[in-house]
Amino acid sequence: KTAQLDPSTFFSLLFGSERFVPWTGELHMAQHMDHFSKTLTEETEDSEVDPEKLGKRVKRRQHRREVLCAVHIRDKTERFVYGRDEEGFAEQMRLEAHDLAKAQFGPELLAALGEIYQLRAEIYLANELNGRFSLAKRMASLKHNVSLAQHGWHFYSSAAGSLLRAKRVYSAANSAQALAKKREADSASGGGAGSDEVDEETAKIVESALDDALPTFLHTAWSYVVRDIDSTMKNVGRKFLQDKSVPWQIRVRRAQALRRLGQVFVETSQAEGAHQTDRSMTSAAEEAKAKLQEAMIGAMKEK
Repeated sequence: KTAQLDPSTFFSLLFGSERFVPWTGELHMAQHMDHFSKTLTEETEDSEVDPEKLGKRVKRRQHRREVLCAVHIRDKTERFVYGRDEEGFAEQMRLEAHDLAKAQFGPELLAALGEIYQLRAEIYLANELNGRFSLAKRMASLKHNVSLAQHGWHFYSSAAGSLLRAKRVYSAANSAQALAKKREADSASGGGAGSDEVDEETAKIVESALDDALPTFLHTAWSYVVRDIDSTMKNVGRKFLQDKSVPWQIRVRRAQALRRLGQVFVETSQAEGAHQTDRSMTSAAEEAKAKLQEAMIGAMKEK
């Protein structure tokens, strides 16, 4: 048996553990890595990966993800929609949100979900109650577009920072390699340090560069997760709110329930300190390394 890293488990542990899976589904990043690794395993003889085949698999998996998330929200909001117990529903969701907040990046995920829930609900309600071309609908759509633009800007700026950090790590690795060769040459001539000392010193150089880069890499990955949640929940909202199998009145109540759910998630995330100086992304390298190590250990499985 050999220990292997499960990409899906790795990313779910890193960004929210399994507690958030019913709400967010399997992260897009994990889907791509999982499909890519499976495709490589299946096509080792040909040594070729069919991008079209990989794309179709990911698309089917993403559609299933959206349907499951919509069904989960439908079940969770029944108390509000059919039972008309708005206070009981809010209290129930508040208790669940507090439990979710204990997960890795829990408050941040609650904030991301809560914001997109409210935006999608407001757009639907404005469209249905005020009209397609009403000012309320335009303002709701504008608010949604501004939020998406901000998340996109954060991702691309963070990605640019990650590229610079990656370049520094690469340069540090090259410098360490050159130093190791020089020390080995000196050692061979009888005037340098031993190979063990050389290996330890070069390892420290590379490790230091990685420690500096890890928070930036983690921030980029988180920004990608936020964009993934935005696009996925947009389609989830459509499936949930535009379900023609239920009357119009039920769809409106679903939107009201979704808006209330979003408010509860955002309130809980703020109470748990989700926006305190972005502590989960810009903290010291040791914290970032600990998160990655914890996720990697949890994702290792025996096959």
